[in-house]
Amino acid sequence: MNNIQFQNGNNAIEKVAFIFILSEPINNVVVKNVITNYQNTPDMIAKLPRCQPQNMISFQIGGMMEQPQNMTSPMMNGVIFDILLPDGRQKWFVNLANNFLTIGCSDYTRWDEVWPMVKEYMDFFMPALEGNMIQEIGIEYIDEFKISDISKDWKKELFRENNDFIPKHILSKNDFWHIHQGYFESDGHKNLNNININYVLDEKMNHKVVVQTHHKTTCSSSILVSTDLAGVMSLIEPIVEQNHLLNKEIMHNLLSSEICKRMKLELIK
Repeated sequence: MNNIQFQNGNNAIEKVAFIFILSEPINNVVVKNVITNYQNTPDMIAKLPRCQPQNMISFQIGGMMEQPQNMTSPMMNGVIFDILLPDGRQKWFVNLANNFLTIGCSDYTRWDEVWPMVKEYMDFFMPALEGNMIQEIGIEYIDEFKISDISKDWKKELFRENNDFIPKHILSKNDFWHIHQGYFESDGHKNLNNININYVLDEKMNHKVVVQTHHKTTCSSSILVSTDLAGVMSLIEPIVEQNHLLNKEIMHNLLSSEICKRMKLELIK
C-alpha cells in the first residue's frame, strides 16, 4: 500500500474551478432570464438538478425627521446550479453572481473530459451575459495528498528534491506548516500565479498536504460576450489551455517522479 494516497483514485484533485470575471455586475433581470431558460431546458435540469437563487438584502433607514425604520428588500443577484456526489460535495456547479461566472467540479477525471463539459456549460449560460466584458480568466485547483504513516519519510516520497516551491528549512520541520507564494508573468496578458502548500490535520484527524494553485490572467483586451460564441471561445480557450499547462508544469516541478508517474502527470515535450 502506498503511503501517499490521492483524493480521487488516480489523481489528487479535490476540486477545480474556472472563473470568468466580468466588467459589469450581473443584475436581477439577467438572473431571472437564466433561471427561466434553465427551467425550459430538460437536458440542463438533468445535468444540474438543483437551482438555488441567491438574494441580495438591501436596507432602508428612515430620514432624520421620520420614524426610524429597518426594512429589508430581497432581490436576486445570483444563482447556483449544481449536482451533488453521494458524499455531499458538488460534482458539478455553475455559479452566476456579482460580476463573475464560475464553473467547477469535485469529480475530476482528466482534462480531455472536464474541459469539454465546461465548454458545454459556457455555451448554455454565456448568452445571458451578452454585452458584458470578460476582463479576467482564472483556474483554481485544490489537490489533496493523504499521508498514511507520518513516521515514514513521506516528504521525500511526495516532493521532488530541490523543487522551486518548498524552502529547504521547511522539510526539516516535524510539525504542521504552510507556504503561500505568488508571482506575476507577462505573455501579452498579465498572469498571476498563486501556489499555497499546506501540511494540515483534517477534521477526521488525517495528515494531509493540500496544494491550492490559482492562475489568473488579466486580459490585455477585454473580451466582449456576443452572439458569436465560437468567436468568444476562440479568445478564451487559448488562455485557459495555457493556464492548465502552467499548472501541470508547477505540479511536475513540485512532486516527485514517482507521484507524477502514479498521477500520469506528463509534460508535453
